[in-house]
Amino acid sequence: MPIDGCPYKFAELAKRELPKYLRKLDRALQHPRSARLFVRYGSDKPRLLSKLLRESDFPGCYVFVDGTKPIYVGISMNVVNRIRQHLNSDSPYSASLAFKMANHEREPKMNRDSETWTRAQAKAFGDKQRYLRRLRVAFVPIRDIVTMYLFEVNVAVQFDTSPWNTFKPH
Repeated sequence: MPIDGCPYKFAELAKRELPKYLRKLDRALQHPRSARLFVRYGSDKPRLLSKLLRESDFPGCYVFVDGTKPIYVGISMNVVNRIRQHLNSDSPYSASLAFKMANHEREPKMNRDSETWTRAQAKAFGDKQRYLRRLRVAFVPIRDIVTMYLFEVNVAVQFDTSPWNTFKPH
């Protein structure tokens, strides 16, 4: 029985599927979208989807890009919503990349309970979220969950998106 309905053997994923999606992502990276688009239409998802030439949200992989350098790779069952969360949410759980960046090399470490943050910690979180809003983002739809997970790791390793991507178990 296939795991999560994945119709492919690993060899097929490695030889055919992952390279296929990498070509699609490379094309998307040629013309990444402004992250501000996801802020501007943060509460108007239908207009945002229209701007993105999409009828609905979709599962897949997204990449935040600073200039021409990919800095973070993520996956989601709802890519548009997930990008919006990174850029618009006050929650360190939903805006996990901004939280991770604000907490990087910080002592003492911030905890996820934003109610206990100092003013400086809240400012650092906001600053990182504003930084992310200045970036660009590219994405590629991927329907198969197993392919999506393997693709995220593949792209993060290939683009060396450390320290923001990590695959350490919790």
